[in-house]
Amino acid sequence: MDEKLIDYLSLLSRTELTEEEKKIYGSQMSDIFLWVEQIKDLNTGEDDVLSYKKEESRLRQDIPKPFENRKAIIDNFTAREFDFLKVKKVIEG
Repeated sequence: MDEKLIDYLSLLSRTELTEEEKKIYGSQMSDIFLWVEQIKDLNTGEDDVLSYKKEESRLRQDIPKPFENRKAIIDNFTAREFDFLKVKKVIEG
């Protein structure tokens, strides 16, 4: 693993590494990548478990239903105007 990649990972994780730590972590990361490659090469006899399944998802129908206790919600809301509920602004702009 080259030093540029270690520096980039350090930047992303907002950590400051000494030169000695960079060498240690670079060596450890290289070992991890080698282990991952070995695991990829294992023949488990199973299909790729991360591949897209060909089964279709069965979604329930989206059928609107009337809510019976609308007035109770409106009455319990602290900030409202007419039948509208007021919430704090979430998006700036």
